[in-house]
Amino acid sequence: MKADGSLDALQRELDAVGSVFTKLTSDIDKLRRRVDQLSALRTAEPAEAAQLHALERVLDIDRVAQHVRAACAAAQLSAGPVPHLVISDVFPGDVYAAIVEAIPEPAFFETVTDGAYELRVPPRLAPFRALVTWEFVTAVVKRAFSPALIARLHEPLAAFARTQFPALPALEDWNVEVTISQGHIVRRCPGYAGASSEDRPWDLLTTVVDVGASHEDGRYGSVLGSGPVKDIPFRPNGALAFVGPASVHQYAPIPRGAPEHAVRCAYEFGVGPTREGRRVLNAMMNTQSTEPPKA
Repeated sequence: MKADGSLDALQRELDAVGSVFTKLTSDIDKLRRRVDQLSALRTAEPAEAAQLHALERVLDIDRVAQHVRAACAAAQLSAGPVPHLVISDVFPGDVYAAIVEAIPEPAFFETVTDGAYELRVPPRLAPFRALVTWEFVTAVVKRAFSPALIARLHEPLAAFARTQFPALPALEDWNVEVTISQGHIVRRCPGYAGASSEDRPWDLLTTVVDVGASHEDGRYGSVLGSGPVKDIPFRPNGALAFVGPASVHQYAPIPRGAPEHAVRCAYEFGVGPTREGRRVLNAMMNTQSTEPPKA
């Protein structure tokens, strides 16, 4: 019994040491990442004045909003496997080049899975050029991109809302503000095995904008659908906007043996009711469910 008790005590001590070691390793990784971030910020600082001067000439929200609306209007609507648009030349060429240059260094991304990393948009911490550019992109999406998508996809969105929220009135009668949600950059590297996007129940649609150099080939794009599927090639400055749960989409795997430069970045965002809008709609559904049956 004493021997068993000693072994148990030893095992507890080993477990405690293991926990301390795991936390220490995590803290070291966080510290190393913060050092890399500060180094990147310091490196970018001398060029910031010239970069911001150049951005002032490019980031014209009226011009870009008009371009984005036209790109959405020109896109062809496909019904299967879920209603979706494949949009070409989403942003003007000079703006798109600024967006690519404003993707922060890997040190600013959070690890999601093996070979996959994410950065919220607009970022909390990044070189100033990245902060300015992605704030601008967010403003364009709110002002022009998401309203254009909702207008272009109105009928399939209304059908989806009837199915997803049968207790609510028709979509056009919701009378709540709709905005973007969960804007983030997804960075995939060799070794990424592929995974479905996380569902956000109130999102009416999801949009993925491929962000990369113009010479990149179409491999390692997206897969749309959960039964019959459709391969969507990777297309720099191209976008996929689809109706329905985010889980019907996944990014294509990138083999572990792929070249190091086979990195794919995408700007992803959802479109749905604001937090206040969700509160109002939830209250409507709760009221509907507690009403007595009509005679």
